[in-house]
Amino acid sequence: MFSSNRPGGMGKLDLYYCTKDKKGNWSSPQNAGNILNTEYDEDSPFLDQEGKTLFFSSAGFNTMGGYDIFKSTFKDGKWTAPVNLGYPINTTDDDIYYVQSSDGQRGY
Repeated sequence: MFSSNRPGGMGKLDLYYCTKDKKGNWSSPQNAGNILNTEYDEDSPFLDQEGKTLFFSSAGFNTMGGYDIFKSTFKDGKWTAPVNLGYPINTTDDDIYYVQSSDGQRGY
């Protein structure tokens, strides 16, 4: 998962992904779609170690300030609606570049 302002996106910065086939070849980037992307910026995606929980920053969903940190889970072949992590993770300032420890107990 990565963020880009490539042509054909839904907004300014969008989240994209690539998949790896059985031969080890990567696909062309695919837009992650309107569940994760808005007409505004989505940036700094971070996948947990299992690759099933996505944390990212957005300026386009219901935010407390400019950018907030959101969480989405890959379930039944699609991403769930993003959930704002709320205070104290998010503030009225720009909150971006969240990463989580491998044990899931700390966020940085």
